[in-house]
Amino acid sequence: VVGVNWHEACAYAGWLSAVTGTPYALPPETHWEKAARGTNGRIYPWDGPFDSSRCNTVESVIRQPTPVGLFPNGASPFGLMDAAGCVWEWSESYYQAYPGGDPQASSEFGENYCVVRGGSWNNNHRNARCAYRNRNVPDNFNNNTGFRLFSHDFHAPASKARLSRKPAAVDTENQRCLTPA
Repeated sequence: VVGVNWHEACAYAGWLSAVTGTPYALPPETHWEKAARGTNGRIYPWDGPFDSSRCNTVESVIRQPTPVGLFPNGASPFGLMDAAGCVWEWSESYYQAYPGGDPQASSEFGENYCVVRGGSWNNNHRNARCAYRNRNVPDNFNNNTGFRLFSHDFHAPASKARLSRKPAAVDTENQRCLTPA
């Protein structure tokens, strides 16, 4: 999915949560990064140096978004497809200093931007590194930005507690994507 702003991505997560009874949300930036690079700190989702045959970046010369799964050799250790390139992916996180970092280091830190990860088809391989982070205003949408969802209960068995959780929603006053409790 491309051409979706952060608010629309949050609204879709809320709708899907309500319809399925499973809580879905945009991933926090730390979850996205771990799912993309694994536990051994890979530079790209695959083990080894950059390889344009494993992702959709400007070096791949495709010049447009591609369907998920077109690059199976680019999967992360957790099986995450297309975490490098294709489209920038919204996270639920505001663009803030990393824990222990200087919150005054950038005038852009705060709650005006949300973090996007992964790079895109119109960026080079440096932007497709798993640790690379970028930011975007929540109202922005274009053909190089999309999203993926995650569920807190991905490995949990179905239960009444799981089905009774509140779905993700958008707190429009505070411009935040609320994850289920």
